[in-house]
Amino acid sequence: MKASFDKNGYFTGNYALTGDLRNSVNVNSIPDESDRIKITSYQYIDGEWVFDQDYYRHRLEEGHSEELARIKAEMTGKSKQNLKRYLEIYKLSSSCHGGIEKQYSITSEKQQHLANMILTATMAAQAGIPYQPSWNAAGEECTYDWTIGELQQLAMEMEGVVRPLVSKQQRMEVAIQEAHSLEDLESIDISF
Repeated sequence: MKASFDKNGYFTGNYALTGDLRNSVNVNSIPDESDRIKITSYQYIDGEWVFDQDYYRHRLEEGHSEELARIKAEMTGKSKQNLKRYLEIYKLSSSCHGGIEKQYSITSEKQQHLANMILTATMAAQAGIPYQPSWNAAGEECTYDWTIGELQQLAMEMEGVVRPLVSKQQRMEVAIQEAHSLEDLESIDISF
């Protein structure tokens, strides 16, 4: 197999199983990379592929914005996943229902379901239609003794926890988009 190299000795990404290539040498394999900038940051030295991390960073910083954009998109997606995971694990402690403190899930789905429960109960009350709202603490079955006021209190307590977390994720996203280099991106903490 032949691999082609540029004037500085870096792999061009071009290779041939048979035949000849310009500026090529015989190699046993090629680097196993799908990232075009990363694969072209390898040199073949003494029969071994050697990745040049500094050269890779330099190329990213010198206008290879396509790769930087890909990394930014990945980091943004990961920050959203981290928030989602945090909301799945976190339990809100509240005594909104009958003054008894219990733990409540605050996932996006639970927030939406709670908003729908409040809306349905409010519309039923305004229309004079009998309707008993229900809700449940984490790990418990629904009980049918909730008031609209209790549901609203729980919704506001959830909002008090979730809004700052969403704002934190949005600040992460802004920092990611404003980053000009891989080094800038590596300094951004996307954990919750």
